[in-house]
Amino acid sequence: MPCHNQQLNTVNSGQEHPMKQVRFANSSSSNVPLNSSEPSDVPTQPVSQDSLGPQLKLLPLNDQIRELQTIIRDKTTSRGDFVFCADRLIRLVVEEGLNQLPFSECTVTTPTGYKYEGVKFERGNCGVSIMRS
Repeated sequence: MPCHNQQLNTVNSGQEHPMKQVRFANSSSSNVPLNSSEPSDVPTQPVSQDSLGPQLKLLPLNDQIRELQTIIRDKTTSRGDFVFCADRLIRLVVEEGLNQLPFSECTVTTPTGYKYEGVKFERGNCGVSIMRS
């Protein structure tokens, strides 16, 4: 189903799930504005984990993330919807970051007296929010 302001594309590319792509700008296109509505001549290359480095983790692209990205990029999105969707994307990034932290197995006793086999982070953790100016 199309978005509320999306036009249906009559051309079928034949790909059910499009490949993620990243634009790599060369020196000749450095003066082209990023928000230009005209198609760019900058070549696109598929993203692979090997080309990005071992420290960078990519969130798996799913329909939820694509919808959130669509809403925050839509110029008709209200401020409230933008803030909600941006916060949701940020939470997904933080959750994935927490999944990458080292942990150890532990057993705790519940209030009803049962033993629960769980995990705990191996050391203290600190998150810092960096705001763009």
